[in-house]
Parts: sequence; C-alpha cells; structure tokens
Amino acid sequence: MSERRSVIEVRSERLRSILLYIRRILGWSAVMLGDKLGVSRQSINKIESGKSGLSKTEYLLLRRVLDDEIAAVGEEKTMLPIILEVLVDHPERYQAEEREEIFAKMKLVAPAVIAEPEERKTVSSAWKGVIVTATLVALLKGSKDD
Repeated sequence: MSERRSVIEVRSERLRSILLYIRRILGWSAVMLGDKLGVSRQSINKIESGKSGLSKTEYLLLRRVLDDEIAAVGEEKTMLPIILEVLVDHPERYQAEEREEIFAKMKLVAPAVIAEPEERKTVSSAWKGVIVTATLVALLKGSKDD
C-alpha cells in the first residue's frame, strides 16, 4: 500500500524545487531569506540544492513570508502569486504547456532581476499577459469545478 502524502508535504516539495528562482526574483540573498526564516544561509543553500527539505513549520513560515511580501509590494512583483498558484498550489488546474511556460519565464527572469533589481517593474510588466491568461484559465477551470 502506498503512503499518501499530505497537501503540505506535496506543496513543500514543489516550493523547495523552485525556491532559488523565487528568492532571486525577489532580489533576496540566501542570507536575507535565512534571516526572514530564522535559519542560516547554509540552511537555505541546502534547501535550494535539495540536500534538505522544508519541514512543515518552515514551509508554513516561508509561505507567510512570501504572502507578506506580495501584500507589501503588490503590483511590483505580480509574477510571484502566479508562480505560486501554477507551480506550487494548483498545478493540476493548468496544462503541462502552461506550467512549462511559467517555469521557463521564471528561470529567465530570475537572473535578470538579480543583475538589475531596478528592472523588476519592467520585468513584471512583461508578465501581465501571462498573468491575465493564467488567471482566466484558473477562473474558468474553477467555475467548472463548482
């Protein structure tokens, strides 16, 4: 009999697998993220490299930090809620091509933001088409589920 994993365990692994990109998109160093979570830079590096997973507590704290960042910054980092929705929270609502497109754009954007943090607003503007499309798809699929 296979052991069933909890929603938090599944989402935690998904988030762990893209944490490096998210951190870079936010313009945070491993030290900065570690400070926000109360862990060391080395712990962040281990999580991002897959040498360590996120505990349930770390996952919940990380989500709180990300949610607070989304609320505080708003429009400037509009890509983050879409990344979390499509790649972490509800990938089953999206086709593989849609997930791959978001992932590819996330990988492309992350190094650019680190190199030129002042370009974050410009980069976020480029995401608006992706966001509108992903939001409409989610709403349409959500209404079909009701």
